[in-house]
Amino acid sequence: MPFPGPSPLTRQLPPHTTDSLSLNHTEIPFQFQDQTGVPFWDRPACPGPLYPDFCEFSPGEQLYVVMDGATRQQHLGANDLETYQETLSAAPFFTTGTARDEYGPWLLALGVEGRIRARFLESMFSREAAPLTGIFLKTHASYSELRSHLRGLTKVCPDPDSDPSIFLRFWDPRTTAALFKANLHRSEFIERLCHTRSGTPIIWYAATAHDRMHRFAPTGKVTALRSRSPLILEPRDRAALNDVGFAALGSVIGNWLSGSYPNLSDIGHAAQERIGQHVVTIGRQHRFTLKDEFSQLAHLMHYLGGWFGQTNIFPEIDAVLKTQGTGRHRAMQGVFAEAWLRSHLPAMLRARQDILDDPLLQGDGLPQIDETELSPLLARHIADSDMPAVARMSRLVEADTTSRRAPSALVPLITLISLFLGYRFFDDPFRGATPGAARDWHATSRQGWEMLRSFDYA
Repeated sequence: MPFPGPSPLTRQLPPHTTDSLSLNHTEIPFQFQDQTGVPFWDRPACPGPLYPDFCEFSPGEQLYVVMDGATRQQHLGANDLETYQETLSAAPFFTTGTARDEYGPWLLALGVEGRIRARFLESMFSREAAPLTGIFLKTHASYSELRSHLRGLTKVCPDPDSDPSIFLRFWDPRTTAALFKANLHRSEFIERLCHTRSGTPIIWYAATAHDRMHRFAPTGKVTALRSRSPLILEPRDRAALNDVGFAALGSVIGNWLSGSYPNLSDIGHAAQERIGQHVVTIGRQHRFTLKDEFSQLAHLMHYLGGWFGQTNIFPEIDAVLKTQGTGRHRAMQGVFAEAWLRSHLPAMLRARQDILDDPLLQGDGLPQIDETELSPLLARHIADSDMPAVARMSRLVEADTTSRRAPSALVPLITLISLFLGYRFFDDPFRGATPGAARDWHATSRQGWEMLRSFDYA
């Protein structure tokens, strides 16, 4: 939805600086606070690692929040931002008297103390997704000065020869983080975004995950600015914004999957994000450009595993992925049934309960399968005509797991689990894993075994 931009701005040369400008970038890990059952008088305003930034101030300094009105309910619940209009000086950027005001960006002055301020921060950090709904700003600038400054950032120029025509959602924290990380030493960027018209510096805070905050603090000083030039996007900015768009698509896909498949319905926001970003990462490797292509890939990964494309055991799908052009979702959908039927999966699912009931796998604790016992175990419950496909997948998993230095005593069990849960299930966000995380193979085997016994393939 378009919003009215600032008044036409007069272009001028960048102001003279008294010091070279740069941004100090600090990543601050934190944990969101579950305040359920905690008396309000014992609730900290924000997680400990963020306390120095959000609760300690020099004289005249205060904290502001910029957030999208359309998503504010994620942390305000039934309370509307207008509730805070008097106490926190909350107001929309624009005052057109239309719905644009309600759904556009809002600026809130949190000040330095007070119960309403503390409650707002508690709400912001007590739900996983809430920190992603806005950005924080710390500055000595007054409310009116800061609001005027921010209104001037809503439109940017696509190139040096164009007027400001691109609407920049800088209050989206991922947009902020991506742009700022791409411009840590670009003086004109830092002057324009991190200093008001009077030259007052602004520290920006943007969360890129439910537990990760980024601080961007400008260093150096600028002279007072009589007029402001709109920001001109450079190739690095366009690349950063493109990445932000794909990250947003990952969030949409993760949310869609959790609402579409019962076994993903209660996995939590962080797990949804990992799944969505994995789908987008793999899709971009195949040069997907359409949302439908990413969505169809997500559907295939749900059934075949998040790393099925590295197995070469689904040639029908591989052939589609290797083609060029757009609109490949239709072709992927068309070959899925054939690829599924030719794989090892139908045979494994038909024999699942018989395999789990096999005497070899009974007893307390983790089953112990010798390398000489896996093939006979499978042969007892799987038809001879299906064994070639099963054996092919088994060899692939054994080679991969061995190359990752898994204990040899665990390789047969990991192979068995992989035949059901998919290639590299221990690295697959669709199976609850965090890709690239440090691994305890014994813990991985236990988790995989429990998942196999309870996994819902719906």
